[in-house]
Amino acid sequence: MKKILSLIGIVFFLFVQFACSKNDDETPGPDPDPEVPAAPMDMEFTFEENDEGWQGGFSDLPSIGHDIYSLAVDHRPLPEVTGNQSNALYIQG
Repeated sequence: MKKILSLIGIVFFLFVQFACSKNDDETPGPDPDPEVPAAPMDMEFTFEENDEGWQGGFSDLPSIGHDIYSLAVDHRPLPEVTGNQSNALYIQG
């Protein structure tokens, strides 16, 4: 009887140790401090060759009849009136 109780005690002890063990891989890190702003990043896009991964979109339009709005998103040259011969993203709505 003592051997069975000892065995149960050992199994219980191992179970408690396993259940209470801390796994650092699953422990989330501290939340970023909301009072500290993220470091600014400078990004430059020229759109000379393509849209560089940008996508245009429109929201809050009716599901029926939205074709009357003449929506368009495209990669085009800048208008001649700008005096600039570069390309840009064109968004019309």
